[in-house]
Amino acid sequence: MKLIAVAAAQRLPQFPDLPTVAETIPGFSATGWQVLVAPPGTPAEIVEKIDADLAKVVSDPEFQKLLANVGSYSHAMNAKEALAFVEEQQATWLPVLEKIPVK
Repeated sequence: MKLIAVAAAQRLPQFPDLPTVAETIPGFSATGWQVLVAPPGTPAEIVEKIDADLAKVVSDPEFQKLLANVGSYSHAMNAKEALAFVEEQQATWLPVLEKIPVK
């Protein structure tokens, strides 16, 4: 197998010579992601505490090393940033999903 490109927005630190798809197709980015969600109406102080705790974990060098060992990386976002990201992903991918025939 020969790697030809990575779908992330930036080159991966583990593969600095591996170009991104966006270097050929500007704006292209398709990555896996996870987000932690809470029910609507969760008190702000709880959301803020979770934000702070997650930021601490995600920025921990040992955690980042564990992710790098499996070819992944983290990008910490607070609750508002995560909501904006999810909405952007929905706007990007919903038109693609709508073109898939359902049998």
